[in-house]
Amino acid sequence: MPLDEILSADWKLMNKGLIRILEIGFRTGENLKYYPKNSHLVIVDRNRYLHSYLESNPHLTSSVQIKKVIISSSENLTDVPDNSVDAVVGTFVLCSVTEIDLLLKDIKRVLVPVS
Repeated sequence: MPLDEILSADWKLMNKGLIRILEIGFRTGENLKYYPKNSHLVIVDRNRYLHSYLESNPHLTSSVQIKKVIISSSENLTDVPDNSVDAVVGTFVLCSVTEIDLLLKDIKRVLVPVS
């Protein structure tokens, strides 16, 4: 389903046409151009320099609201609360994951259940 067709489970965001996205493996922000404007973004990436990269390139994230940046391996989503995001993006990540089944289980945990 295209991201612009997803409705947020958070009624405040839904009324504004916004969604909450978790991106696993952000890299240099290649996917940002595909996100609905003003989406709330949580990033999980292993790059310990990501904070400084984002600060040095504010134009990259001007169309979204970054809510949290978690520096961790893509297989570690423990800092993302249950049922807290409307969509998960992981474009460049599965090739480096050793336990794909566990990651998929964790993704299911953080996604808001579809009613």
